[in-house]
Amino acid sequence: MNKTGRTIVLGALVTLVLSTDWALERAFSNYHPQDGAAVSEPAPPSSDSVASTLACEPSDVPAAADSSG
Repeated sequence: MNKTGRTIVLGALVTLVLSTDWALERAFSNYHPQDGAAVSEPAPPSSDSVASTLACEPSDVPAAADSSG
């Protein structure tokens, strides 16, 4: 492919990217939720979360015996 062909392809790609950006910007700037369900803050973690702070060990494993005494 010669220099003219590369220039045409590059120009087409730039035009495609810019037009896609423009279309998405217009679509999201006109978006208004109908039921008012917009999320303003993250939800609190659920009680069955993997990173739960209530228990660090499984409840079915017995505690380790203290051998210091």
